[in-house]
Amino acid sequence: TPSSPAQICSNGSVLFNASSASSGLTYQWRRNNSNISGATSPSYTATLDGFYSVVASNGSCSASSLQTSFLSVVTAPILSITSSLTSPATITNGQTLTLTRQGCSGSVLWSNSATTPSITVSPSSNTTYSFTCTQSPCVVTSSGFVINVNPLLPPTLSSSSPSACTGSSVTLTATACSGGGTVTWSTTQTGLSISVSPSITTNYTATCTVGSVTSANSSPISISVFDGIITSLASGNWNTLATWSCNCIPAACNDVIVDTGHVVTIPATQKGRLKNLTLRGIVDVKNTGTMALK
Repeated sequence: TPSSPAQICSNGSVLFNASSASSGLTYQWRRNNSNISGATSPSYTATLDGFYSVVASNGSCSASSLQTSFLSVVTAPILSITSSLTSPATITNGQTLTLTRQGCSGSVLWSNSATTPSITVSPSSNTTYSFTCTQSPCVVTSSGFVINVNPLLPPTLSSSSPSACTGSSVTLTATACSGGGTVTWSTTQTGLSISVSPSITTNYTATCTVGSVTSANSSPISISVFDGIITSLASGNWNTLATWSCNCIPAACNDVIVDTGHVVTIPATQKGRLKNLTLRGIVDVKNTGTMALK
């Protein structure tokens, strides 16, 4: 038993058992009427196609069972998972990735319980996906497709100017919103760039949203607003808050006094903005730096 196996998968087997009312028997299993080397137990596990029988012996007396029906072996399907990325794939939390089964013409059961040929997944942590193919008589499980998930980081903010005058506008820009997500600003505006017109010194933040996942707030960017006269407190960089009496950076509405003994430097590629300039000390404009007078 079993006496009439039909098919097995090449990754499977069938167990034959010989039984008799007699005791003390020895056995020899046969395939296609040829003895199978070493197959002398009451049971035999078959993995090859053919006709099987068993000869039972008791001394000089022996008897053969009937042959089984032909046992055919079906080659197991070779399975794989394809995607726009190769395993191990790396995505950002909130992004999706579509996985498609290959090599299975039978029914599919994915490790996330889906039964469709393709699945679109958005794991929040590192996850391995596989699928099981039932293609009678074979039941085969694919190798795993690894998806590593990076956290969704907040965007990086920059501004067209670190300071503004009352009534003037500044452009804020967000970069590095992973996965092409949506940037939402603390002003509730959305988009990679927005225009703001603060009336007082204001900090701005933004978040990045990809799918259903939203990052933490970005580091704030401060736009200072001061319309009065600004005096240098010490030598330093034009764009350093501590250089100036307002603890801000001069804007196009400010009268600026660089006081006696102070050297204020406008670095290369940067611009100093102001309305009127009184020089008691020195403004050092480096190569490709500029000073803009309103």
